[in-house]
This record gives sequence, C-alpha cells and structure tokens, in this order.
Amino acid sequence: MFNWIRLFLLHFDTLILGGGIFWLLITIGTGFGPYWDSWLFYNRAMPWSYWLASWWNGQPAPSLLNWQIFFPDASRHPPLMEFGGGFCHALFKNSFGELGSCRLFVEFFTSLSLAVMYGFLKTRLGRIGGLFVVCLFLGSPRFLVHGVRFGIDGLIAALYGMAVIAFLGWGRRAGNLMWIFILLVLSFLTKIQGFYLVVVLIFWILLLNLERTRKGQIFFNPQAGTDLASGLLLAGLAAGLAIFLWPPLWLNFPEAFNQFIHFTTHHVKIAVLYFGTVYGEGNPPPWHYPWGFCLVALPLWLTLPILIKAVRRLVLAGLSFRQSYAFDSQAGAGFQAPLRRMPSSMLPAQEEGLFWGAMLIPLVISSMPDVPRFDGIRLLLPAMIPWVVLVADEILCWWRWIELRLLKPFHASIRMALFSPMLLLVLLPSIRIYPYNLCYYSPLIGGTSGAQRAGFDLDYLGVSMHLLNPALSRVAHAGDILLLLGGNSPVYHAGPEGWTPVPEGIRAMRFFIDPNLLSEKNNIFVIIGSRYSDFNQQVEAILREAPIIQAVTCKGERLFSLHRLDKALIRRLLD
Repeated sequence: MFNWIRLFLLHFDTLILGGGIFWLLITIGTGFGPYWDSWLFYNRAMPWSYWLASWWNGQPAPSLLNWQIFFPDASRHPPLMEFGGGFCHALFKNSFGELGSCRLFVEFFTSLSLAVMYGFLKTRLGRIGGLFVVCLFLGSPRFLVHGVRFGIDGLIAALYGMAVIAFLGWGRRAGNLMWIFILLVLSFLTKIQGFYLVVVLIFWILLLNLERTRKGQIFFNPQAGTDLASGLLLAGLAAGLAIFLWPPLWLNFPEAFNQFIHFTTHHVKIAVLYFGTVYGEGNPPPWHYPWGFCLVALPLWLTLPILIKAVRRLVLAGLSFRQSYAFDSQAGAGFQAPLRRMPSSMLPAQEEGLFWGAMLIPLVISSMPDVPRFDGIRLLLPAMIPWVVLVADEILCWWRWIELRLLKPFHASIRMALFSPMLLLVLLPSIRIYPYNLCYYSPLIGGTSGAQRAGFDLDYLGVSMHLLNPALSRVAHAGDILLLLGGNSPVYHAGPEGWTPVPEGIRAMRFFIDPNLLSEKNNIFVIIGSRYSDFNQQVEAILREAPIIQAVTCKGERLFSLHRLDKALIRRLLD
C-alpha cells in the first residue's frame, strides 16, 4: 500500500498534466468540424455503441456472433478505433454529442501519450524540460488537429510514441515486457503503421547489443541473437492476438486478409498537390515529399533545431572517428572545442539513438518506392513524438550552454523564470492559427499565402467547412441540392459540439455536374474547398462566375466558399 501511495505522489504532477491536456483537447476540439471520413468511421462504431448501450437501456442490439454487422468492411483498417469510439459514444453521447463522444477515444490516448512523455522526460530533462516537450507538441497546429479528430492517424501516433518509450525498459523488468506487448497489440489493431514498431524494436535491440559489444571489446555479442529472437517472438505473439481480436481476418481467411493487403498496398488514389504539381494514382509524389512537406508545414521550432542537432551529431561523430583512428589531431581542433563545451545531448546516448531511429523510420519508409504518400503529415504522425523529444533536447542543450556562459551567477529560480517564456513562444503557432490548423505553413515558405502561391493544398480535410453552415441555413431549404468539393462531411444535426447543422432535408452529395441538374426545380448550391488537387475546369469556372454567398478565409486565403448555381451556368459547365 505504501508503494502505491509513494508512486501516486511521485507522478501526481503527471496525472494532473494528463487530465489538463485531456480537458484542453476536448475544449478546443469543438473548433474542428467533421472531416471527410468522420461519418464513415462513425457508422462503423455504431454497432459497438448499440451493443454496449443495450446492457442498461434494454434496447435490442445485434449479437456479437453476427460479426458482419460489427465488421462491415474488414478489408480496410483494423478496428481498434471503432471499438473505442463506439464505447465512448454509448457512454458519453448525451454530454459530448454524436461525433464529439467518439473523439474522446482519440483525445484520451493523445493526452495519455503526452503525459507519459512528460513523466519519462522529467527524470531526464527536469520538469520544465518535460513540460517544454508537451508545449512543442501542442504548439504544432497540425499535430493538434490530428490529436483530436476521430481518425486513426492521431491514435497510431499516440500509441507509437508510448511504445517507443516503453522500449526503453527492454531487458530490465518482466513488467516492462507486458507494457510493450500491450502497446504492440493496440498499435497493430489501429493501423498498418503499427508494424513500424517491429523495425524500431529490432533497431533498439541491436543498439543495446552494439553498446555491450563495444564495452566488452568483442566482435560479436551472443546475447544479441537471443534478444532478437525474443523481440521477434514478442512481436509475433502481439500480431497473433491482434488478428484474433479482428475476427474477419480468420473467419473469412484468406479472402479478407488478401483484401486488406490489397487495400493497404494500393491506397494511393488520393491526389496530392506538391509545389504546384498534382500527383496521384500512377504518378506518386517524389521520394522527398515527406521531408519537403515537413520542412514547409511544421513550425520553425521543430524544423531548425532538428536540422542543427543532426549537423552537430554528424560533426561530433566525425571528430570522434578521427580521434579514434589517430588521424591528424590538429585538424578541426578549433572547431571541436566550442562543440565540446556544449552538451551534445541531455539524454543518454542510447536513448537519443532510439528516438532518432523512431523518428527516421516512418520518414524513410514513406520515402520508399510504391509506398503511399499523401495528405501532408497525416501518414508521418508516428515520427512526431520522437521528433519533439529530440527538438526539446537540442533547445535545452543550447539553453544549458547559455546558462553556463552567461547566467551562472543567477539563482536557479531566476534562470527558470528566464526560460519560461519559451513555453508560450512555442505555443504561438497553434494559438495564432486556431481553428484553421491545417492551413498552417512555415515562414520558410511565406505562411498560408506563400504556400498557396507555391502550390499546396490548404484545408485538405475539410475541418473548417462547417463554418459555412450558418449562411447555408439562411438561404437553403429542404429539398435543395448541396454539391461538395474538397470536404464532404456535413454536420447533419445540432448537438453539444456546438456546430450549426445544414438545413434539414437538404440533399448533400459529391460534386458532379450532371445534365439532370437542368431539370431540378429546387436550388442548387455548391461548396468549394481549398484542396486544389481536386480542382478541374468546371470548378475554376464556378469560382470565376458564381457569386460567393459566404466564404471561410484564413490569412486572406479562401478555404471554403458557398455558391448558388443557376441553370445558365450549369449549361455552360456542361458544354
């Protein structure tokens, strides 16, 4: 009992921080409306919600034996988010709304991952350093929106980050293996990117044994083979349990499994606008898309320090190599001295190596031929928690260097007070752009307007489209047609989320100019987004000729606009 109380007091600040982040994500999450797949995932989660709610409301629910109802599309993504979203919906829909309740599952794991990261780093970087890492994450507008929306990308990023931290306990206590196993199972049940963790685990085991080999001055450490076999066995058992918890894969084997593999390996149809060129099926983005997009779409707080850290690491590695092999000791001596006065890392060398590997592996895999590359950083999110850890480590190294050279006479509390404004500064990108987070671009490319001129999509997920609904409610009525381009998940019903719904009875559908529209007696409206990779000549003509009823803008750039189509314009579009 005493140990539990001691553990609670030791991590009380971590629990408070995690709860605060959870509340913050729920609060600011209402600023982001549905994105294009919101209702797709919502509909898959509903059977689980009805099944759980039937335990106390007495309403009929489908039997779990009728697995086709619970897994209507087994060939797509693993089902963890549908499990969690459905259960959260059953428990909290009256308080948080239809979609807001489902989001709680992703928001919980995002806040949990940040709390775990803080709890781990406060022992390495201090409490202010751990808090700084959390602020770096929350201060990245794109990380923030993905940590809220009901989608698998933010969920896999959170699980990936926690698993990487859990890997640090490999070989220490048996209990650590249990946490690694659980996080591997959850990751495998979320998205195919969960299997990146197998590569990270192998990398970490090799890194550990490389250090043992170096210390023992031996060429090969026999323990390496045993550790690798143990790691692969653990990953295999986790994959087996994940498959067991996804019944369609084995109830309809091998057809469902083959469909899942085909969907995963051919999921490249989504168009991408990258520096003015549209890429898509048959014409994938270039290999450097993940690296280039991160450079222009993330705050300078995240890009410049990681580049500086990489250069410093390479220089120090080169100097150590030259010294080890007795090369000319005078060469580079003048450059070596200032670098050696600054700590190369606040983290132990092996731990820093793990975070480098965990960050680079998703980026390198995404750069390989035939690997899907689209939607900005969405597919790169697993790299982001290791990324912010390395960035915080680099900035704190520079701060330590400044303390030693300039601030040493001052009391520690004064030095901490001088550093505290950094916590606010790194939050500014998210504060200034909210709620148009997906329109954030770095000053390196000129911000939102510069990115639009350079040829990049803006709000490609459609999370700000709902801001047009008040204007739509004033001009549209039941029976009218609403064509959607660049964001196709309307808000259908008012709820605790606070979003204005589209008019009841309106017919919302994907953008397509059909001759049947000429015989339509009701009004025809169209919403055009800022996913420019979806544009064609018809869309360009509408933007030129159809007056804008209302527009959503960010930094002077149009994100979504509402137009009414008359019959004359439709005829010209069909010609």
